[in-house]
Amino acid sequence: MMEINADGLLSIRISNEPWCDAPVDRSVYHSPKEERRVLNRILTAVGFTAAALWLGAACYFTLFAASELFSALPVDTAGQAVGALFPTFFSLCTILSLVAVLAFYALLRRMRRVTRTYRGFLWVGLLGMVLNAVNQFYMLPNVQRLEAKMGSISKATPALAHQFYTWHGISMGLELLAVLAAAALFVSMAALVRWPFDDATR
Repeated sequence: MMEINADGLLSIRISNEPWCDAPVDRSVYHSPKEERRVLNRILTAVGFTAAALWLGAACYFTLFAASELFSALPVDTAGQAVGALFPTFFSLCTILSLVAVLAFYALLRRMRRVTRTYRGFLWVGLLGMVLNAVNQFYMLPNVQRLEAKMGSISKATPALAHQFYTWHGISMGLELLAVLAAAALFVSMAALVRWPFDDATR
């Protein structure tokens, strides 16, 4: 507010009008605790989603899809179909397991729950991620080279067919272990947070 003082000079002062003394609405501001809870919920949702997709995709493909293809189609056609799905499947499992493990680790650190039990589950999830990566970057290229060398399964020589089934069996064994790791990580995340979800991860 501008006014003329006793010396005839112009001066400015803060107005004392009631509208200037109105309380500031701080509802738009979030406390650090509230921000921490929101971030924890986001990490929980991301971790659960990744772990659930990893577990569901691995269970369906390993336990059902491959066997159903081989039972419904000729062996050569089924082998080609499964072989075409493997690159996408292993890439998906590797990415989802990485996201799930990182989210679980971040939750443990933020919630100060890095106990021996949860560390064990974290290592199990990490092992599952490594197994997925081994299948994607090591086992799959070797199986694909064998497939290119032997051609159709029904016409392959016994030696090549035996080698192919050996590599394929090892790959599926690693995948079954990864499925168990995904299940363990999912269960441990369910035990970590508080339910219902609105009260989770305080």
